[in-house]
Amino acid sequence: MIVLLAAVILRFMALDRESLWLDELHTMNESAPGLGFKEMFFYLSCCDQHPPLYFLIVKFLFSVFGHTSLVARSFSACLGVGSVWLIYLLGKELSGRKLGLIAAAITCVNFYNIKYSQEARDYIMAFFFATLSFLFFFRLVKTANRKNIWGYALAALGVMYSHYFGLFLVTGQFFTVGILWILEKQDRKQLFRTFLFSAIIILIGYLPWLPFLKDMSQIKSFWIAPVDPNFMFDFFYGYFGNFRLLNNFLLLVLAYFTIYVFFSGRFFTRGIKSSALQLGFITFFLTISATYGIPYLRSIYVVPMLYDRYTIVILPAFIMAIAWGFYLIPSNLIRSIFITAFLLISLYDIFPVMHFYKEIRKTQFRELTEFISSDKKYQFPIINQRTAWQHQYYLDHYHYKGPVLVGQKDAMVDSILSKSSPKYDLPGFWIIGAHGNETKLTDSTRKALDTAYILVKKQDFYDAWAELYISKHSSVDRPAGTGSVDGAK
Repeated sequence: MIVLLAAVILRFMALDRESLWLDELHTMNESAPGLGFKEMFFYLSCCDQHPPLYFLIVKFLFSVFGHTSLVARSFSACLGVGSVWLIYLLGKELSGRKLGLIAAAITCVNFYNIKYSQEARDYIMAFFFATLSFLFFFRLVKTANRKNIWGYALAALGVMYSHYFGLFLVTGQFFTVGILWILEKQDRKQLFRTFLFSAIIILIGYLPWLPFLKDMSQIKSFWIAPVDPNFMFDFFYGYFGNFRLLNNFLLLVLAYFTIYVFFSGRFFTRGIKSSALQLGFITFFLTISATYGIPYLRSIYVVPMLYDRYTIVILPAFIMAIAWGFYLIPSNLIRSIFITAFLLISLYDIFPVMHFYKEIRKTQFRELTEFISSDKKYQFPIINQRTAWQHQYYLDHYHYKGPVLVGQKDAMVDSILSKSSPKYDLPGFWIIGAHGNETKLTDSTRKALDTAYILVKKQDFYDAWAELYISKHSSVDRPAGTGSVDGAK
């Protein structure tokens, strides 16, 4: 109960403090209550390649509770809290209540789980269903009944419909079934039959999305950079906040867990199903290998696709391995000291080191929009080169009436100066930039602009900026106390 209460606090604290960033704005637009399902699926195919489950649920929540960032992020926070409970059940299923409590405590303070529990995206849902799929996977291996067959199949479909990397996770789980089929001679028929039924349910359930998956497979270029040789270490450390002191701690515990398994005297012997330690190790090793290995090979030979947050589906496996490392320490006193130290270091990293709940880390689209919409008489057209579609959510939210001009900033200014068409004959206009340190106007364009317009308002935000220009011949009132800003004449 204490762990769940802490999980609630850590995930709901300052939940809507920061603006939605670019990817979250995709969620707001693609799940908008007024957007048709056809358009939503189009965006999920062409522009924001994700399976639909998260977006469908959020769309329903928007229709009921309102189209706001708080609604979307609250859903993610609830999934984060739920995942703490699920990983407790997973540990309890494998080796009892103590292992479950250790795993839940680690998840409670896990940086990645907290971070994506506060983001309006599908990653925490992928973590949630990945954990649920492991839970029913182990239950099905141990007890072949209809409830566990359907439970595993639906959980696997849940993670596959949450993120495409869920496909690799489920593939790794079926690799485990193959190993068990080879080694467990007594239960081969039953193992084959139960997982065959699950596989049929999964295949039938995923059939409607296969055309979209086929379209995804045709992508030959992507924004992700080529794979770094050290990606496994970088990803693993990143899951826990990339705090050097914690990194060494994690490797030590994982090494202890691995060594214990190999030297326990029963590794890769018969009776794996009856040995939770062996079954857990093999399952976690194969699922991690598949989820890293398959996209790694595709990144090398086809197109880069490995990105740290995509692999969140295997974070439950890492957390369980670390929890088991703590659990296997024979001395209760030493185990308690190590677990306490781990939790305190994690919290120290989140609060005094990262200032996770205070520092600004997300593009300030919201603050930018508040700035340009604060005075109704300056609702001029907005030049937005890169993020016009995403930014529209906040423009609508703050009832901004000015049109958006989409195009290269300097070219747009040239059109305004030459009045190339009536829509470019403007008494004033905004230029904004957001996401990825977007550059401002070139010096030559700014000099040309200064001949006809005055820069009267400007503001820099985190990863965003806005500038207001008013024509020298316009009758529009300028802000009190301003003539020109930043050297404009």
